[in-house]
Amino acid sequence: MKAKFLILAALFSTLMVFLFYKGMQALCLSEHEESRHKDLGEVFLEDVEELEGNFRVLNTHDNPVRFSVQSQSCGCSSVSLDQDEIQPGQYAKLRMKSRISPVEGKKVFHVMIKSHLADHQTFTVSANVI
Repeated sequence: MKAKFLILAALFSTLMVFLFYKGMQALCLSEHEESRHKDLGEVFLEDVEELEGNFRVLNTHDNPVRFSVQSQSCGCSSVSLDQDEIQPGQYAKLRMKSRISPVEGKKVFHVMIKSHLADHQTFTVSANVI
C-alpha cells in the first residue's frame, strides 16, 4: 500500500513538473535571443525625438496565454501589446517607444512582459545618440 502511494506521488510530481515546464515555454520570440534586442546604431539627436523598437511575441504553448507589461525602464518610455491574450501559435506585436533627452551618448531602455503562467522576457532597444 505504501509503495503504491509513493509511486503515485512520484508520478503526480513528475506530471506537475512537466506541466510547469510547458507553461514556462509559453513566451518565445524565436530561436535567437537577438530577436529580443534592437540596436538602432547611431542616431542623430537633431533627427529624432524618440527611439522605437517593434517585436513579435509568439505563444508556443498549447493554450491561449495572457500577457501583461511587468516593468519598464523609465517613465519616458511607453509600451503597447496589440493584444493581451495570444492564441497558440499566434503572435502579438510589442511596440516600445522612448523619448530621448537632449544629451548625447548611449541610450538603452527595456521592458519586461510576463505571462499568466509566470514566464517573462525582457526586450531592449538601444542607440548611440550623437
